[in-house]
Amino acid sequence: MTTDDVGAADTSKDDRAAKPGRADKGVQVTLEQPVMDMLTEYKARTEMSHPNILFDALEYSYDELPNLIKDRATRLEPDRKKLFERPSSPAKHEDVETETFVVRMTQANKDVIEDMWKQLEAPSRTAMLAAAYKHYLTAMTKTDDTERKRSK
Repeated sequence: MTTDDVGAADTSKDDRAAKPGRADKGVQVTLEQPVMDMLTEYKARTEMSHPNILFDALEYSYDELPNLIKDRATRLEPDRKKLFERPSSPAKHEDVETETFVVRMTQANKDVIEDMWKQLEAPSRTAMLAAAYKHYLTAMTKTDDTERKRSK
């Protein structure tokens, strides 16, 4: 192998990493344990991938997300008149265990999520994703329970 061969090999790695359709970007997700349990069960039952479940959750919840996000924020911080632009504070968590994982996706899909949480004025991307997962998985669990009862 010559130094030219090494350079060629390095270039091919750069070309692979630069492909726009490659799922090489990660989005960190933190869910409360009860929602994580629903996700784990749903993923096992449907055999869907994490990215597809996330995308389904966001699409399913899209119209409801502003209210879901507001409801959660109000629960954690009661309404009060906001007079000042304040610096970000650490995330407020209830006394519930959480689990964090990374969902791999393309840069284009990550950009959609980034734009979405800013457009919806969510306090964070994590808050938006958690609200979408909870809304979607709760609905899918209820739907599945109803279908199981009908089939008996």
